Amino acid sequence: MDDESRKVPDVVQFQGNQTLCGIGGNLDNNYKNDVVYRNGTVFQITNNPVKYDAAFNHAEDSWITTNFLELRPNAPACVTGEQASNLTNCDSQNAATVCAPIQAAMSEDGPFSDCYVLGNDTIQAMYDNCVYDVCHAPEQKCNVLQMFARTCQAALDRLVQPPALIRVLLTFAIYVRICYKIIIALRLTYTAFSMF
Repeated sequence: MDDESRKVPDVVQFQGNQTLCGIGGNLDNNYKNDVVYRNGTVFQITNNPVKYDAAFNHAEDSWITTNFLELRPNAPACVTGEQASNLTNCDSQNAATVCAPIQAAMSEDGPFSDCYVLGNDTIQAMYDNCVYDVCHAPEQKCNVLQMFARTCQAALDRLVQPPALIRVLLTFAIYVRICYKIIIALRLTYTAFSMF
């Protein structure tokens, strides 16, 4: 998705105070009234650009709805900004190392070298998402790498490059095997600790 598709059009219908709601802000050349709680209270912005701290996230989170179709039973519907910005238990260096093969695809290097066809923007976005996901939920690393492999596979299928596709599938099989070995090692470690 390019930046143009995420911008609010600068047209008369959207200009002025109270023409947009939610996290849309206002188009009235006054950044101080852009963040409004769901109850109408204006969040006090003192700096421009705004600091995205817990208070800001709390204001934005007030717009989260619970009125939607539940697609994943017993799973949280939405991660709040306050939760997402809490990096206290996050090992970003380890996450970056786990996700490095995705980023290496940009330079046609590593196990996903043929995935360069996705383009640097897509690869970088998937790398950033991988780091975020693995940082917050390290147990998801296999799923994140699998998602990248599937995205790459779909792109290669469209380009009809059977040799490259085979390499990606083999790479994915290797990652599945590595993840399986990690799971077995974790189970053995857990079993050893539970004996004490």
